[in-house]
Amino acid sequence: MVQATALYNMLTSTLLLVALFTTSCEAARILALLPYNARSHFIVMEPLLLELHKRGHHLTVVSSFPQKKPLQNFTDIDLSSDLPSVVSSYSLSSIKEQMPNVFQTVIFITEIHLARCETVLANTRVQTLLNEKFDLVIGEIFGADCFNYFAYKLKAPLISWVTSTALPWMAERTGLPDNPSYIPNYFMDYSTEMSIFERIYNTITLVYAKYIYYFWSELHSHTLVERVFRETLPTMEEVNHLTSLVLVNSHYTLSQSRPFTPNVIEVGGIHIKEVQPLPKDLQDL
Repeated sequence: MVQATALYNMLTSTLLLVALFTTSCEAARILALLPYNARSHFIVMEPLLLELHKRGHHLTVVSSFPQKKPLQNFTDIDLSSDLPSVVSSYSLSSIKEQMPNVFQTVIFITEIHLARCETVLANTRVQTLLNEKFDLVIGEIFGADCFNYFAYKLKAPLISWVTSTALPWMAERTGLPDNPSYIPNYFMDYSTEMSIFERIYNTITLVYAKYIYYFWSELHSHTLVERVFRETLPTMEEVNHLTSLVLVNSHYTLSQSRPFTPNVIEVGGIHIKEVQPLPKDLQDL
């Protein structure tokens, strides 16, 4: 009886010590849908993905840039063999030819991304992700928002990246002030001190960009996703309003200062790694 009591006390003490020295950790399952296959886009977002993985979260990343060395709890769905290389498909001169003005630029951007929507949504591995459970979806705001439907169908919060400064079609989904009288839009090389004629042209291009994006991208994305998923779905505009947070690759010291709502955060420079110390022989000079 005495031995049993002693054993019970020892076991209780051990469990108590384990409980005291055990930290609570909740790992999230995160789906990152980043199919646009330009390296310049992905390198902006990759540091955040690696930091989330470092902090114990489980990631599934859909992109054309898998990790060189496999990581535990980091699943890459590699699209590089499905999508044409951006570098080999376009030269600098051909891009300039297809984007002679603001209006053609918006159409060019949306057409590139819509083509990738169709290819990636048809991928069997991507489609099977809808059968899994995810706590968060990360996407990109660029030329089309077709992949935001994954957040809707998975009933998961949506965080979006903008790998440039704020795009015109980003504002409505976040409630962001976008007044063209004092905020130069993405496609105009104006300062905040615009003349009356610059303000008029800034307004025209802003309105045009938003309308083109709606008719050329959002409506086509909605039709495409309904065809792939074979069901009636909310409009693209409704799904985009599910966005909880937008991370923008800009900084007020380099681009103009402008008002941002709390759900829009500038993260310019996030891809810059910590500076490594100089080799000892150079330090001794």
